[in-house]
Amino acid sequence: MADRRYLTLFKKGIETWNAWRARHPWLTPDLSQANLQNAKLSGIDFSETDLFHALLVKAVLQGANLYRANLSGADLAGATLSRARLGFASLSGANLSSADLSGADLSGAILAWANLSQANLSGTNLRNCNLSGANLHGARLNGADLSRASLKGADLSGVVLEQTILRGTNLYQAILFQATCRGIDLRDVTLDHADLRRAMLRGALLEQASLRGAILHQADLREARLRKADLRWSQGVKAILWDCDLRGADLKGAKFNGASFIGADLSGADLSLACLNRADLYLTNLCGAIFKGTDLSWADIRGAKLDHGGPHAVDLSRAELTGTLLGRMDAFGEEIPSND
Repeated sequence: MADRRYLTLFKKGIETWNAWRARHPWLTPDLSQANLQNAKLSGIDFSETDLFHALLVKAVLQGANLYRANLSGADLAGATLSRARLGFASLSGANLSSADLSGADLSGAILAWANLSQANLSGTNLRNCNLSGANLHGARLNGADLSRASLKGADLSGVVLEQTILRGTNLYQAILFQATCRGIDLRDVTLDHADLRRAMLRGALLEQASLRGAILHQADLREARLRKADLRWSQGVKAILWDCDLRGADLKGAKFNGASFIGADLSGADLSLACLNRADLYLTNLCGAIFKGTDLSWADIRGAKLDHGGPHAVDLSRAELTGTLLGRMDAFGEEIPSND
């Protein structure tokens, strides 16, 4: 419970409170479980203050100083925290649904299992944050900086990542169902076992990205750059990968049944044990690709570039080709003589 002495001081107003804090910076005020609902607290100094389980629903904390404050379990639903300083604050399990955190500094903050659904995080500094298990469903993250943040198992379904910075971000097992990541830079991001079903990743930069075991069912990866990406054991049933750059990518054991790779560059890719059943590989570049134990049954590889007899000729002799449409190529990439 909040210390009555601090509550009495707090009720004297922000100016009195801030002046007292300036004279006693070494103290840690206890306002835990305090009811500050709808309070107008813009510019207040709550640095290192204990606000554990405090009720701050719709409170106005614009530009407030909450550096290293303890807000674990606090209810900040609908609160205004734009441009607030929350560096290294503890917000584990806090409710920040529909809160306005635009332009706020949350670098190094702990937001594990926090509820940030529908929150406004536009231009927010979230560098090095712990957002593991956090709920960010429908949150606005345009222009936010999530460099080196941990979002393990976080729910980002339906979010729009426009001009969002994700350098070194950990999205292991994160849920990005129907998320929009068009043209975003994900080259240094961990997406192992992430749920990217129906995600919009058109033109995304994913070179050398780790997507092991990721779920990409019906995802739109048109023109995405996945050169040397790690897609081992990933799943992308009916995914769209038109004109995608997959040169040297590792797709061992991946399942892309019914996926469309029209015009994609898969040269040098490792497709060992991959399942491409009924996949559309029309006009793809398959030079130097590895097809050991690959299931290409009922796939369409007409017009594919196979480098007949060259140093990078494709050997399909160990692939499953039942019903495969090969056009004028046989299983070894040799031209079939015409009957004319």
